[in-house]
Amino acid sequence: MIRYLFNDVQLLKDGRHLQAEQMYRRVYRLHERLVNLRSEYNLRLKSGVTITQMSQMQTLQQAPMRVRPELDEVTLRYIQDLLAWVEENQRRVDRGEWGSDLPTVESQLGSHRGLHQSVEEFHAKIGRAKADESQLSPVSKGAYRDNLSKLELHYGKLLNSSKARLHSLDGLHAFVTAATKELMWLNEKEEEEVNYDWSERNTNMTAKKDNYSVWLFSSSPYLE
Repeated sequence: MIRYLFNDVQLLKDGRHLQAEQMYRRVYRLHERLVNLRSEYNLRLKSGVTITQMSQMQTLQQAPMRVRPELDEVTLRYIQDLLAWVEENQRRVDRGEWGSDLPTVESQLGSHRGLHQSVEEFHAKIGRAKADESQLSPVSKGAYRDNLSKLELHYGKLLNSSKARLHSLDGLHAFVTAATKELMWLNEKEEEEVNYDWSERNTNMTAKKDNYSVWLFSSSPYLE
């Protein structure tokens, strides 16, 4: 269901819908909440199994598979959710826009800073997933290790891509900020020159020409 929502939102982004980014963030938060809820359920289930093992050891020895398949299923689903999160955010980084002016660049930079923080914090969940392997039955460990290896590989790629995009956005923001200030300076100068009295009646023409000569061979304060 969440994957379908991401696909629908991507269609909105491709169509440049005005609220596409807002809808994406809502679906993204919903997906994170789902992953966290499943993680919490996984931990509680394992805790319940531990208590049962301590209090009803004989019963579990007689029917060990009554609880184990459910635990295996939840643990496998959890790591698959983690992998889906990484893959979805890799697509988000790859398809991220850059902005065409200072406000849109700042918006993209702020949005990606939040995403990058989530990517860095995600590493703790991989550590938890590694610890979960010891809870699995031998039958499920092979598939789990395959998913875990894939998760670590894709997460490393996502982390590097996110760092690179953040670095590029920081550089772009610095450039666009300087360029915007330069344009503002030029607009101010243009308005000043257009509104100036260039007629012969202006007694300050000589001083103006001298100032213009000095200005012509000097750079603006933002080009230094």
